[in-house]
Amino acid sequence: MVAANKNLIHYVIQELFNQKRTELIGAFYSPDCEGYSPDGAFRGHSGFQQFFKNYAAAFPDFRLLVNYVVAEDDRVIVHYTFTGTQTGALAGFPPSGRRVQVPGMMVSRVKDGWITEQQFIWDNLGPRRQNWLAAVSERQIYASVSG
Repeated sequence: MVAANKNLIHYVIQELFNQKRTELIGAFYSPDCEGYSPDGAFRGHSGFQQFFKNYAAAFPDFRLLVNYVVAEDDRVIVHYTFTGTQTGALAGFPPSGRRVQVPGMMVSRVKDGWITEQQFIWDNLGPRRQNWLAAVSERQIYASVSG
């Protein structure tokens, strides 16, 4: 069971998240799935689809790179690195056009081959901090060239 759960989550990351195959949501998430991220909760297929859509719109090229996976009983924990270029608004922040890398964790509960819960944990300020530092660096370079 543990190996099958790990394989399911690996497949979902590669096909749904990295290939943006949202038609797979109904095939792998239970109809009453629920979860949470730093940007809020989601419930059911439509809630997860909206959660996913928001991130895909803000970071159309995003990918999750799996750093490691730990599984026990019905839980699968993935430590990943999110990478993407912010070309759309998200959570009240305008598009920056910059590429970010954010470490995060996904904690999934799998029951009878269905993902029933999924919690996402990440440094919500990381992308903003990276964008701010990049803007400061650009201003310093511009000032040294034009000064």
